[in-house]
Amino acid sequence: MRAESQADLDFFQREMAYSPARLSSVLRMSLSVALSALLLLILQEPPFLFAPSIFMLALISRETPRDCFKGLCTCVGFGSAGTLGAIALVAITENAPEARVLGVAVVTFLCGFLYRASTMPVAAISFASVYFMATSLWEKPLPAEPILHLSLWPLGTLSTVACCALVVEFLFNGADPVDRLDRELAERFRALEDMFSSPATHAAGEHAHQHWAKVLQYAGEGPARMYLLLDQLPKDGDRVSPVAANLRDTAVAVTRLLDLGAAIAVNDGLVSTDPERVRRIGQALLAAREQRLNEIAAILGEPRSHITGELDQFEQTLHGMGHAPDATRVTPEGRAAKSGAPVLLPDAFTNLDYLVYALKLSICGTAVYVIFNALNWGGISNCYFTVLYAGLSTTGTT
Repeated sequence: MRAESQADLDFFQREMAYSPARLSSVLRMSLSVALSALLLLILQEPPFLFAPSIFMLALISRETPRDCFKGLCTCVGFGSAGTLGAIALVAITENAPEARVLGVAVVTFLCGFLYRASTMPVAAISFASVYFMATSLWEKPLPAEPILHLSLWPLGTLSTVACCALVVEFLFNGADPVDRLDRELAERFRALEDMFSSPATHAAGEHAHQHWAKVLQYAGEGPARMYLLLDQLPKDGDRVSPVAANLRDTAVAVTRLLDLGAAIAVNDGLVSTDPERVRRIGQALLAAREQRLNEIAAILGEPRSHITGELDQFEQTLHGMGHAPDATRVTPEGRAAKSGAPVLLPDAFTNLDYLVYALKLSICGTAVYVIFNALNWGGISNCYFTVLYAGLSTTGTT
């Protein structure tokens, strides 16, 4: 294979590598989908509404039950607004076909814009999805009252799926956040430890990446999962991590160590390094994983006065962990900052890419809406959701 193709394959293998958190999340999502489908069949809700509602499960975070609850409440809340918007449009315009088409175009445009330019993309897509489902029902040649009743089914279907997902998350994702964060930190320490402790660390070329793949994977994932767990910790100071006295400082240090470790791996920074120095760093990482932070400085020796490369910065970060303060309270500063975040991005109205892409999405969504209704082929109405879910990204990704 060409070097470029081999690099792409290596990247794909790292992306798809086993991760306990990913596996548990996928299993919970699979169970939620199965229970939702079973319950929807038992309740005999319209089958063509199943898939769009179940698609919503892919849009929410399930790192913690609270995040799942927040995401599902957003879906149901803005889905309710979408239902009311569709019914209001039909009532005001007396179900004029032109108004329905124009409504789909406007809502799809707003959905595309807010998905790209806001900090609440799930709200935008929830509103547009349920609005479309409710609006498309008024294309049927039925009396107004039965259609009005049918217009409430999309919201009922979405609510049913949300309830199933919440039950699954609270039953199977309710572990103590302290214990879960301990495992997350320990896994990352172990990946770094293996990188510095393995005899194959000094192997060059194609063999080295086998021992560094886990570090690259964790560095690519970023610290989001750990920070979500940090936000779930008790705020009264009565719980601290067995890995480190200050969980926030430890999470920041591990994130920096992973970034530096990835840079070292990419640059083959251990190939020409003193083996004794590599061994000491591996022992210091083991001490950090086993919460023996006071031994790190003794293992590494005196810190270097001149910091010249990634390995020097790596050692400096470990030294900083060794001098970390004792247990401190976990304050809700991060949550306060998050709660004050604006709804729109700073460049929402200055970046023309958002408007242009929303316009393209609106044209495409409106076109498929007109086409499948003109053909009177309701069985392909889900093509609108293909546009909506696959198109909410850059043109290249679409």
